[in-house]
Amino acid sequence: MAGWRRTQSGLYLPTAGPDPQGPGSPATDAAPSRHADRLQAAGTAIAAVVAVAALVVSLMALRSQQQAQDRADQRFQQRYAERVAWWTRRDPDVLVVQNRSPVPVVGTSVVAGSPERGGFHPRLLPTSDVPPCTELTVELRGVSRYPSAMGGRNGGDLPALSVWEVRAVRFHDRVGFWERGPERLVPLDRDADERVTRGGYLTDSTLSPLGDCGTDA
Repeated sequence: MAGWRRTQSGLYLPTAGPDPQGPGSPATDAAPSRHADRLQAAGTAIAAVVAVAALVVSLMALRSQQQAQDRADQRFQQRYAERVAWWTRRDPDVLVVQNRSPVPVVGTSVVAGSPERGGFHPRLLPTSDVPPCTELTVELRGVSRYPSAMGGRNGGDLPALSVWEVRAVRFHDRVGFWERGPERLVPLDRDADERVTRGGYLTDSTLSPLGDCGTDA
């Protein structure tokens, strides 16, 4: 009889069931399985965190590399324009433009105006080109009118001003079109001059050679 055993006295007694803690117990078999599942889940989570951290580090490194490349490209583009500087002197009002680069500066214009008329309204005053390693000195009061036939926005409407305040100098070099302000150099698009009223042109200027200007062409 299944589940029963016969004693020496001839009685049948029920046999004992399997030890719940012994080998083959369902509880004993499930415990290692759950432990393995937890270890696997923890390992997956750690791997995901490590992968995300590695991706973030890679993106930061790529961004830093791109920024460094952008700065290098900008310095290369500005290698000539950075050597152009200007300042003004008073009594008489004079503008000095220095081109210490090995390439000529052409299409030079002065962005200037005067506070005498109740507000600064900049005008574009073309002047002389500046050869390599040369200093241009311009008398700011020596402004000639454009021919009256030009008229309109770019015409001969130059006011009679006793003092000019220079805001920037614009010029072309071998690379591009630039505006040098008191503090920074910025690239311009080819139509930038058309957005500033032309007020005349500066003709009373002199050129002087400079030394120690570099030779990288």
